[in-house]
Amino acid sequence: MAGWASTALGVGRPYWAVVAAASIFQSNLALTWRRALDRVFGNFVGLALFAALLPITRTGSLALVLAVLFFQVATEATISRGYWLGQVCIVQMSLLMPQFAYAQSASELLTDRALDTLTGCALGLLVAIAIADRRAVDRAESAQAAVNASHAAAARLISKPSTPDLADLVHARCRLTSALAELREAAEVTSGEWWQRALPHERIAAAEHESRQMLTLLAVSLSVDQRR
Repeated sequence: MAGWASTALGVGRPYWAVVAAASIFQSNLALTWRRALDRVFGNFVGLALFAALLPITRTGSLALVLAVLFFQVATEATISRGYWLGQVCIVQMSLLMPQFAYAQSASELLTDRALDTLTGCALGLLVAIAIADRRAVDRAESAQAAVNASHAAAARLISKPSTPDLADLVHARCRLTSALAELREAAEVTSGEWWQRALPHERIAAAEHESRQMLTLLAVSLSVDQRR
């Protein structure tokens, strides 16, 4: 869809729109919206930077090569710190590397990149809105049930008259920790999605609170067992 829309607009590089549409998809609508904003902002800052550096990169082949190498390293250094910041550097490589073939029109490159970014992000958001995760709440409820089951199993283990086995304590702690992590992830994904039934926030908060207390008891039991 993004490629067709870009072609219909007469943009010369529709694959940029396809990449923009595909790259903004996240696990829920809220994160997708945030990624789209980061991509648009980063691309437009990158376009301004490209226009400012263009006179330098047009001075010769060495300046062009050094600029591409610099932004390659900068991309690796910044992409994990902030998506928009990484996009600023990626835009430089996307627009500078075609210059190795021949000096291309700067205005055409700037226009194509801007239109493709807006077109791709707009269509990506529309699809993310149209295809909501209707099973997000089901996943959260299943994760809550798994936490409750893990909590109950750990409680039975601790309440035994005899001293629990060390391996059983470690297994119970790992199982409960994993279930809690899955519940938190499922709850966060569900909270950022739309068009679904309400998430049982109170039950989830209670399950997390009780399970954290149980993890503390398991840690104490493990410490006592190790001393023995």
